[in-house]
Formats: sequence, C-alpha cells, structure tokens
Amino acid sequence: MKYFSMTISNVLIFVLFVTLTLITSVLGVHRQEAMENELDESLDRVATRLKINLASSLYDMDMPQVNAIIHSEMRDRNLYAVIIREPDGRFFHSAGRDDWWEILEGETKAVLRYPPA
Repeated sequence: MKYFSMTISNVLIFVLFVTLTLITSVLGVHRQEAMENELDESLDRVATRLKINLASSLYDMDMPQVNAIIHSEMRDRNLYAVIIREPDGRFFHSAGRDDWWEILEGETKAVLRYPPA
C-alpha cells in the first residue's frame, strides 16, 4: 500500500501549506497585540477622563453627578466596572455589569473580585 509519494506536486502543496500557516499565525499574533494596545490606550483615556471629571463632584459629595459621570463612561461596552476607592484603599463607590451586561451600582461582584489598589 502506498502512503505518500514524493512528487513535485505533493512537495509544493506541503510547502504552500506550511508557508500559509506561518503567515497566518504571524499576522494573527500581530493583530492581537495591536488590539490589546488599542484597548489599553482606550482604558487609559477613560481613566484620565474619570479622574478629571470626578474630582470636584467627589469633593462636593455630589453623588447624583458622580453616578451620571460613571454611567456616561460605562456606555463604553469595553468597560466592565468603575471602582472608586478611598486613598487608604477602602471601597467608596462603584458601578459594574451584571451577567446580561447591564450597569449595576454599588458593591458588585466586579468590586469583590479585585483587591484594593
């Protein structure tokens, strides 16, 4: 019984298969790194906006305004939770998402999953 013959067509098919597999793998890794970098940059921008926008509302303890700012940022579907902590690391306020990806306020499971900063 003949299992494999070393014809030129079989060698070319094998080389083409290996070449395409390597190119696809390299492009996939590059795309994943690009997407991770894009997500990191997006989250850095969100954190900066929250830091700037929440400062005066937290100082004045204007919780309706704090909630409005957090809900505005949570419209970004890439955010799972916004957690605000006291300077000593204790929990202060948060908003997170439930299993249906709806926004929840208070001590959600997102808060319980992350250690203090």
